[in-house]
Amino acid sequence: MRGRKPKPTHMLEGNYSRAELARRQSLDGDAVVECDPPVKLHASALALWRRILPQFQKVGSVRQSDLLALCITCQTFDESQRAYLEIQKSSDPEAREILFRRWLKLSDAFRRWAVEFGMTPSSRVRLVAPETQADSLEAILDRAEADAKGKFPN
Repeated sequence: MRGRKPKPTHMLEGNYSRAELARRQSLDGDAVVECDPPVKLHASALALWRRILPQFQKVGSVRQSDLLALCITCQTFDESQRAYLEIQKSSDPEAREILFRRWLKLSDAFRRWAVEFGMTPSSRVRLVAPETQADSLEAILDRAEADAKGKFPN
């Protein structure tokens, strides 16, 4: 008998919470500053792209390597919306059942992609936002101390 598979404890030494590992992984690559939407997106996918990309850019959570996954997320959303409209138009119960199953699969796929980007409340809790100078506690305390003394740092 071989026994249990060994645990990779070498990855956890000195960092049992893995918070720093998550921070480093979230900062890989360059943040997207300006990006045109893909040409072949349908109307609702394009609307979603234009709505969420500026929010991601403001936070700095989307990298250049994430744009393909974001495009797939928007396309899945569009397909889910079109499947829902087809269900409403259909009057045949058997066709509605088939369309409903398709809509459920697409909705679940969109939910999974949304979780990847932190677009759900539960996944937003697990996000690690890049720390900026203004967000650090030390910078806030330094500014407050300088304001109290009447000095204003640059």
